[in-house]
Amino acid sequence: MAYTKVVHNSRNVQTVYFDTPAGWEQWFYLISDQHHDSINCNRKLEKEHLDLALERNAYIISAGDTFDLMQGKFDPRKTFVGIRQEYIDAMKKKGV
Repeated sequence: MAYTKVVHNSRNVQTVYFDTPAGWEQWFYLISDQHHDSINCNRKLEKEHLDLALERNAYIISAGDTFDLMQGKFDPRKTFVGIRQEYIDAMKKKGV
């Protein structure tokens, strides 16, 4: 049976060690900046990749920016250009 050890080397660096028997393998799926609420997000490809990760029993690591969160009520950068309509409607309903 494999075990995992994570060493926190510094604030932004972690090392993951696996003590495993010969022939053991583990898949990883690293995703970042998918901006799921953007009209440019390729959701079909994202789902294909996530399904493949599940099929391979992969560790899924999301490194950030799942959504484009520059749309807050008091954010001066706020713009709805490029945001999917269902998210715009939800924000307006909540008074954002």
